[in-house]
Amino acid sequence: MAEYAGDVANRPDVAAKSTKKMPVCKFHLTAAGCRASEKCRFLHPSPETAFKDIANTDDDRVQASSSATLPTPTPIATQPLASRVVARPVPKAQTEDPRNFQISQILRRFKATSTESEGTTTLAFGLKPTDPDFPYDITVLECELAVPASYPSSRPTCKVLNKDIPRGFQINIARGFDTIAAESVNSTLLTLVNRLDQRLEAILAGKAADTVTLVSNQTTKPAATAPQPPPPVAPSAPRSMPKPPTEQQLQDARNKRESSVRQLEARFSKVPSFSKSKNGLTYTLPLDSPKRLTWPAPLRSLTTMRVTVPEQYPLEPLVLYLGSDSPEASAVEEAFRERSREIEGSITQQINYLSQHIKDMAVVPSSEPAPSSLETPRNDILKSDKPVATSIPPPRTENFDKSHIHHIPRPPEWDVQQHDSDDNSADSDPGSDFDTDDEDTAEEVEEVQEQAPASAPAERGILLSFPHLDLHGIELVELTSLNITVKCERCKDITDVERLRSVAENAKMRELSCKKCAAVLAVRFRADLIHANSVRAGYLDLDGCTVVDMLPR
Repeated sequence: MAEYAGDVANRPDVAAKSTKKMPVCKFHLTAAGCRASEKCRFLHPSPETAFKDIANTDDDRVQASSSATLPTPTPIATQPLASRVVARPVPKAQTEDPRNFQISQILRRFKATSTESEGTTTLAFGLKPTDPDFPYDITVLECELAVPASYPSSRPTCKVLNKDIPRGFQINIARGFDTIAAESVNSTLLTLVNRLDQRLEAILAGKAADTVTLVSNQTTKPAATAPQPPPPVAPSAPRSMPKPPTEQQLQDARNKRESSVRQLEARFSKVPSFSKSKNGLTYTLPLDSPKRLTWPAPLRSLTTMRVTVPEQYPLEPLVLYLGSDSPEASAVEEAFRERSREIEGSITQQINYLSQHIKDMAVVPSSEPAPSSLETPRNDILKSDKPVATSIPPPRTENFDKSHIHHIPRPPEWDVQQHDSDDNSADSDPGSDFDTDDEDTAEEVEEVQEQAPASAPAERGILLSFPHLDLHGIELVELTSLNITVKCERCKDITDVERLRSVAENAKMRELSCKKCAAVLAVRFRADLIHANSVRAGYLDLDGCTVVDMLPR
């Protein structure tokens, strides 16, 4: 046995096999070490030997895992096979008769009316702008699409029939449709009309086309008199056409426009009523001034305005749109355009001048001459039985030119109170009628307005009044909380505004978001005191919305 043990010890392969079979002590290489030390029944190899064994063991595992047979990965098709790609099916009717097929598409989509004239089919329909941010006041664009008999070999034409659109812009829309038809030769009629709808704002933002108005020469036959030689006609000087701007002028104009637009956006971008169109040409800006009470009556309710900045500004003037059909608004728009054409300045400076001098710009020029007493026809003078004064009357003084009647707009609740007071005043003195002396009444109303307390809210916005309110045993009533329903001006969706409290004149407006288009809606309520002589509950300031109804509490 001793010899056998010695032989085993002298053989390294047998000793290695026996060593590998014995487990290694797991406490030997720790910081505390093995407590049994040499008496431990497990092996205590040196650190180098232990690390080599571990590395060899890991290599064996890696070789074993690599030598294992793995399934071959299936290649993933990154692109569809050419045999599987199928073209979009074309309707049989479109292949056989594309003209009638596309005409039927327009008839179904827009409910158009079709008429035939010498082989040309005319389709009349109304095109509603689909852009929710469309800045122009066009509800429906009345179009007349002419499709020739040789279509699609020849191009169709479009004509605008809206009477409220100037002739120059109608020509621009027709030319824009011709350009779209020339760019998209293989497109259908429905595609051309949809592209016209998408580019409608850009087409209307350009300059109106030049038009010529023909006026018939209706001259009356002169009486039979001795023929007189015609006066010599002076040769008119040749009309000089405006020179087109040079490339340097266009570049300077672009630089000035970019600088003015950046200044305008930095000035008004944080205002809730500020918005910018997609093409970057039209801006919606707030319209406010401390002199609002001095403005003409049709302009006092305006809170926003739209300003169009042409691409070649300042070579082309700014265009202002107030959203009112009054002659005062038209005068302001024309004066603003002329000032931006004559006086150079940034857009912000033009807006500031407008808000400060809108009263002076709203002066409507009188085109009708005043009737004169000297223009009486001779036949009327001869037929009259009254003697005619041959002397010229003396000139009128300033007091005679100024009328003593002042027309003051009155709220609707005044008429209701006037009807109620008719019965009470019938039994009183007959000489105390309301309309007997218009001059005194007008002066009294002006004095009452001038003596109004400073704490009363400014008369602007939407008036909230209760004409048929009766107060019994109540001296003052104040509306502290208000629930209303507003409608978004962009998408026409309805939103409820609850517990709207009265705030000061310069307080921040309550902002909320539209549930449908996420537009910002701003609301503010300024309460007023209701008493026996006033049924006004306050004023509503709205931005981006309009009031629809008042909800119960």
